[in-house]
Amino acid sequence: RLYSTHSGALLGLCVARERCKFLVAAHFAPPGSSAPPPSTPSNKANRNKSMRRPVVHVLGALALLTAEASLGGLSHGLGLVPRSQRSGLSVRRRRVQAPATATDRIAQVTIGAYVAQVARPSLAALGARSTRLILRAGQWWRLATPMLLHGSPAHLMVNMLALRNVGGALERAYGSKRTALVYALAGVGGNVLPVVLKGMSDSALSVGASGAVAGLVGALAVHLYRHSHLYGTSGLKSIRDTVLMNAALGMTSHNVDNLAHLGGLLTGAASAYVFGANWVRPYEGANHYVDRPLVRLP
Repeated sequence: RLYSTHSGALLGLCVARERCKFLVAAHFAPPGSSAPPPSTPSNKANRNKSMRRPVVHVLGALALLTAEASLGGLSHGLGLVPRSQRSGLSVRRRRVQAPATATDRIAQVTIGAYVAQVARPSLAALGARSTRLILRAGQWWRLATPMLLHGSPAHLMVNMLALRNVGGALERAYGSKRTALVYALAGVGGNVLPVVLKGMSDSALSVGASGAVAGLVGALAVHLYRHSHLYGTSGLKSIRDTVLMNAALGMTSHNVDNLAHLGGLLTGAASAYVFGANWVRPYEGANHYVDRPLVRLP
């Protein structure tokens, strides 16, 4: 059994589409083909139940993709520029204007890793998270390597799209170094939580970068909350809706590692609180802000 830690939106659409095609083809099978057994009350009930499942997955996936797109459009449209700056207040932040180099490099490395993965498709050998191998054999590196592996091209594409939207927005406020560190810590944290909570009872393999991406979402939420007096609350509402729909859709699938999403989200939020951007006025009446995080990275 393989867990994939992506949001499941695009993959849910593909699965639902294929199931719909199969059910329709079976229902309207031409004479002489391998048609389904004669209709009985139990068969009809099962068919109706099977037809409803793809519809639920399609609607949920479309809603999730819409929310992710709106979150990305919001973050890129605002460019994380506070309302105070748009009204004429000078905000001195060099890092806000920094190019999103860390996000681009993370995406390039992840895509390159997937290309290499195709040449050797054994996920267990490449470093998928296996709780039993981590605890019994001491292969702790499996807490980090899963974020470079993906279960399918659709899995990779969904995660890289979310990385581009959320990571690019966060990097404008945090800079490359802090964004990359949040991503790495969240990726590891997303794998630690399932290992701690499930222990040896977890026999599945898990791959995917969405625990790390969820960490970027958590960090962005902390940043917007910390500076809500500058940004307002619309961005926080978009994040809330996206997280809730991800959680709801994850609960409908047995192949989505929801604990990895939660672990990454919490790790990213905690990282942002500790060393994330903290814009304050250097003195009373100042017309600019300076970045004073709780812990300043070297």
